[in-house]
Amino acid sequence: MLWRRRHPQHPRSTQPPPTPTVPAFDRDRFAAVIPLPGAGAMTVADGMLWVLASGTVVGIDPETNAAVGRPLRVPVNAEAIAVGQGTLWAASVGPGDLGRAGEDQVTRIDLATGRSVATITVGRAPLDLVVTPGAVWVTNSGGGGDSVARIDPATNRLAGRRVTTGASPQSLASGGGSVWVANHDAGTVTRIELASGKVVADIPVPSEPHRVAYGAGAAWVATGTTTRCRGSTQRRTGWSGRRSQSGPTMPATWWSAPGASG
Repeated sequence: MLWRRRHPQHPRSTQPPPTPTVPAFDRDRFAAVIPLPGAGAMTVADGMLWVLASGTVVGIDPETNAAVGRPLRVPVNAEAIAVGQGTLWAASVGPGDLGRAGEDQVTRIDLATGRSVATITVGRAPLDLVVTPGAVWVTNSGGGGDSVARIDPATNRLAGRRVTTGASPQSLASGGGSVWVANHDAGTVTRIELASGKVVADIPVPSEPHRVAYGAGAAWVATGTTTRCRGSTQRRTGWSGRRSQSGPTMPATWWSAPGASG
């Protein structure tokens, strides 16, 4: 949530500054507060909000702000989720040093039955994944992989060669005929063309990118500020942080707060 306050001009005081206070939680600023212990990664697909929470994935209906159906079980070490074409995909990071080979995998779960359909072994540190027509893209952030791989949903196997990105790819988004990759340690965003599977741009951003999303015809990158990427050019916006109020092209904004209580 972004707070901004105007300060009137006053003569400079010689007194020590007052102790800062934290504003009380203003529940009226939110459309809904949904208790969900351990809430973490989220994705919106098929008209539903899907939330990773304590080894399960919960579907929430945005019309009622209520959970729908039973929670779907995923591996306890799942880091990221994606939903598309009736399937839930969960990326799990194996224990141990991210610089060494581990038991990293992507699990495919049928949304209708809640059953695990396939488990695909992937590169080290699959911190995010995204579904596109005909493929599921997953990051390889550890072990010096610095790449993204594609899973073919028709075979439940890795397809083709990995696509090299910048160092430590940590977040993925799709839109505009491309997959967008936020490379944390490289300070760049890689744009991969879906049609060819090739890198068409490496876009420097102001500082380490943590998350990337696509909407309103552009890729949006969370760094110390928020950067808007369009093609191979970039423009930094004039605000930073998180907003609780949505713009005209986005009907709702969701974020999770692990450990928070209503």
